Amino acid sequence: MRNKDIEERLSQEIKSTTPDLLDELINELDIRNTTTTIKPRQAHRRSYKPLLASILAVAMLIVFALVKPPVTKAYAVIDLDVNPSIELSVDKNDKVLNVTGVNDEGKQILDDLKLVGTDAYTASNAILGALVSKGYLTKTANAVLLSVRSTGDTKALETKLTEKMSAYLSSVKIATAIFTQNIDNDSLQKYANSKGISLGKAVLIHQIMSAPHNRTSEASLLKLSTHQLILLAKEKRVMPEAAYGQADTSEYITKDKAIEIALKKANVKKTEAKNLMVEFDSEDGRLVYEVEFNHKHKEYEYDVDAITGKIVTSEVESEEEDD
Repeated sequence: MRNKDIEERLSQEIKSTTPDLLDELINELDIRNTTTTIKPRQAHRRSYKPLLASILAVAMLIVFALVKPPVTKAYAVIDLDVNPSIELSVDKNDKVLNVTGVNDEGKQILDDLKLVGTDAYTASNAILGALVSKGYLTKTANAVLLSVRSTGDTKALETKLTEKMSAYLSSVKIATAIFTQNIDNDSLQKYANSKGISLGKAVLIHQIMSAPHNRTSEASLLKLSTHQLILLAKEKRVMPEAAYGQADTSEYITKDKAIEIALKKANVKKTEAKNLMVEFDSEDGRLVYEVEFNHKHKEYEYDVDAITGKIVTSEVESEEEDD
């Protein structure tokens, strides 16, 4: 049988299944230009079904290689921080492409949630629901940090997210306290990865560290919850770009109460204290009031726990010693 006869026979077999690929297959296998001859006696006894099956298999491989589903790129990345940190990647239609638990708590929150393919608003509220049910988000720890980064305009996304999240929090009787920040670069991503925190939280810590006259250590800030970081950022006037509602402070004592506790410890009347100063700060992973004053040639410094009112550290020095 001649090569031409083989081509015609193959053509009849293949056209019934993959007619559009025949010419491409013949070119791929270079059948027309082959110099191999098949003896008539052998050709009569030979079955071409195995050859046909091989050709069809090659055709399928080519089809799967050429016809690949398009890869959808993330248009924006959203960080949701309470104490668990969760990252959402979304496309231009606000559809969730990927969800990641940034820390161990975030991974636990996502255990029972199937969010890929939903819209960002449904996903964010589902995450809030899990945070509420597991006790991370409460009436007294109500602050949520929402960080968005993208090369495009995400204002509409941020606005709608905060509206939907606020409505959900109201429905479960938790006062809205959503703090948003737009991240225009990922220069702190490597730092965030090394500390096991979200990029949004890394940016907030960096803002606090960069505040004028800051004395708070990085190690102490890394131990704080998002709610505590936001309270500290507010005190140091380095708040995120926009705030919706107020972070609850009902569990914390006031500055006046901290001063009262420190003066009582020193047995000094407020009218007698000179150069009295008080600052909200962090010490070894807890929020404290740093109270300082002078009295009768002595300098007093106290760190008062902002929740319990307990004196954490105290130091009394004579002014003469400094001289």
